Amino acid sequence: MREIGVLDDSHQAERFVDYLLTRRIPALIRPTTKGQLAVWVRKEDQLDEARRELERFRLNPDDDLYRQAQVQAASLRAEAERLERDYQRRTNRLDKAMSGQITLRSVPVTSLMMALAIVLGLFNQFGFKDERVEPFLIQSTETINNRKEGGPVALEERLRFLAFADVKQGEIWRLVTPILLHFGPFHLLFNLLWLYDLGGKLERRIKSGQFVLLILVVAVGSNILQYVLGGFNPLFGGLSGVVCGLVGYTWIKSSREPELGLFIHPQTLALVMIYLVVCLTGIFGPVANIAHFAGLGLGALLAQRPGTRIV
Repeated sequence: MREIGVLDDSHQAERFVDYLLTRRIPALIRPTTKGQLAVWVRKEDQLDEARRELERFRLNPDDDLYRQAQVQAASLRAEAERLERDYQRRTNRLDKAMSGQITLRSVPVTSLMMALAIVLGLFNQFGFKDERVEPFLIQSTETINNRKEGGPVALEERLRFLAFADVKQGEIWRLVTPILLHFGPFHLLFNLLWLYDLGGKLERRIKSGQFVLLILVVAVGSNILQYVLGGFNPLFGGLSGVVCGLVGYTWIKSSREPELGLFIHPQTLALVMIYLVVCLTGIFGPVANIAHFAGLGLGALLAQRPGTRIV
């Protein structure tokens, strides 16, 4: 910050500083030892322009151009104060959200998803009760087995022909509910741990509505892609597609909007990527690989959208 000149009249000095503000040149007034008022400009790269404006101002300080600038400057200052208050409010809320440990009460959406997955797992005995799994698959296998239009046809052709038949009949929940199905307690536990960690952190930092929308888009998108690209086989489930979506979302948001306070350790990200690649080998048995990569991609894509609002 440097001085560019002095003025004798306080009203003129204030008027000139207001005019500079409308030119996006931040400046302030400081009294000198000689009783004059010095004009100081904050940015070095604006000194020459500010000096030229000062010379013009001295020629006709009562010009309407400068008087009108005072009204505009007042509006600019009011807007700056509003933005500062909004920034402080969001910062305080973020600090509050980031302080303390994650509790189930503090992340209601994540807690509800975990509870539903646990209840459904116990209800269908982790896939061993077929009749209790059927209502939550993206497409009921009973529909596939019972409807054989056109006489005997190959299974793959029948699967394709009856794709989304139950959804078209109004059972739209099937587009989401596969994420709650788990075929073994370890499958469920693994996904719950990831969901609690990633989902809990994310839910406390963005609007609840945005978090729900993120979950729904990733769930529906990954389920549909797994179903269609996986040969219309409805026998898949698990929260891992959503978890991958949270990984992708957190990964991109941490660099695009660091003020959210989101972070995923590079080693954690590398571990997830290695796990996804290992799953492709079939070492873990049948895995919904398409849902994994679809969730990761959808999460990363949604994170590109700017303007996420802090809780």
